[in-house]
Amino acid sequence: PTTEATLSVVVVSEDDDGDPMTYSYAWSVNGVDTGETSDTLDGATWFTAGAAIAVTVTANDGEEDGEPVTSAEVSVDNTAPEITSVTTSPNPLYTDSIAQAIVDVNDVDGDVVSLSYIWIVNGALVASETSSTLDGNLHFDVGDRVIARVTPSDGALSGAVVASAMV
Repeated sequence: PTTEATLSVVVVSEDDDGDPMTYSYAWSVNGVDTGETSDTLDGATWFTAGAAIAVTVTANDGEEDGEPVTSAEVSVDNTAPEITSVTTSPNPLYTDSIAQAIVDVNDVDGDVVSLSYIWIVNGALVASETSSTLDGNLHFDVGDRVIARVTPSDGALSGAVVASAMV
């Protein structure tokens, strides 16, 4: 699972007398009881990347409890960061402008996110420029089309590349 997942329990049990069964649940995160007692656990509330999740289930046939059974632990995976928007400022650009890529990014794991940039002018990569800014005095003229492309990374995973609108 990832930090945004909801885990569910699937129980297979039997009662020698054929009595209907009910179940109680106790979830743990990194060995610590969460106090959650439903058959699901919401990752948005409980999960961090790398956390170990387990659930203990106790069956009851209406008369007595069975032996508690604890699931194998599952480890929560890291989720890649996601860029929600990239804009280029100022708009419009002038030949003496410093274009800047303004990025909104989210990482549901709360990881520190670094951004890598590439700039495209008239469909060609500006290979020497990898910062969040591009100096118009050096790289564009009147009528040029400028696009910033940005990739987020949390150090373990890279998110999708997102491009700004053409300016």
